[in-house]
Amino acid sequence: MALRDLLAPFAPAAAVKPDGSPVFPRTHGIGVVFGTDCAGVRFVEAALMDAERTKDGLVEVEPRTYESKKDLFDDAKRPSRSGKPRVLVVSSRTRWRPDWILEAERLGRVRKGEVRIVFVGDPQHASVWSEDTAVLKRIRPQIKLVRLRPVTRSYLGARLESLQLSGDLMDLIIEATGGWADTVGPLLARISERPNQASGLIESDKQTLLAAPGLYERLGIPPELVAFFRELAQYANGSVITYRDFQHLCTTDGRKIAPNVLAVYCDVLGIISFAPDQSGNRGLHKVDLNQLVLAALLRPE
Repeated sequence: MALRDLLAPFAPAAAVKPDGSPVFPRTHGIGVVFGTDCAGVRFVEAALMDAERTKDGLVEVEPRTYESKKDLFDDAKRPSRSGKPRVLVVSSRTRWRPDWILEAERLGRVRKGEVRIVFVGDPQHASVWSEDTAVLKRIRPQIKLVRLRPVTRSYLGARLESLQLSGDLMDLIIEATGGWADTVGPLLARISERPNQASGLIESDKQTLLAAPGLYERLGIPPELVAFFRELAQYANGSVITYRDFQHLCTTDGRKIAPNVLAVYCDVLGIISFAPDQSGNRGLHKVDLNQLVLAALLRPE
């Protein structure tokens, strides 16, 4: 799901359950976006402000940082001055929690489709999100969840083709940058200025990124789990790792890591992707570390 989907045409609740909770159609009133610094989470608000529906004046996008849940709800209850649907973008600087989402979808203006609330989350939010399993089960069916992901291979291929460069550079770029918006974007800009030096620029960026301070933090790797992730990377380097292997590593050697919690965290931030097994057996799902994450974890310390 792309960011623009968060601004899709509004619609009120289609029906109400016996307990009074709404049954939402495909267009809900709540959205959640998760990403890391490398994924460009800080640019989400600007991207929504620059979206086509915003520019066309079909919605009012209002980025906000709130001190409390009450401040958000008071703002959400305020009527639109223009009569257009409002989109309140709760910045990642707000210390929101999953229970805010649970309560927000019950607000009258949200149910009526007059207000949409988009929560932007960084690794700190993702950590709380993944641990609050009870609330998570209740809110997941009622929200639009967007995970900021690396650029697609088709996008990279088109960019390289436009520069009349070999598609063979694609894998080198992904390996060097992980394909993240905040790492691949600047590299592509430099390559477009000096296409004949593409290979050298890619290698230079790779070494610069791996040597940069705070890389683990930018990738969303928790400091207390670096040792675990480094061991996972050692296993994954050149080998196929399944979800069952991931579970084993979470609990072996006296570790008390909850695999399901960590899997949710890694998934929403794009640290790990869990490719489904054709047999439908979750334990056999392939575990893939993002290429930049893998390279960062394998670097000598």
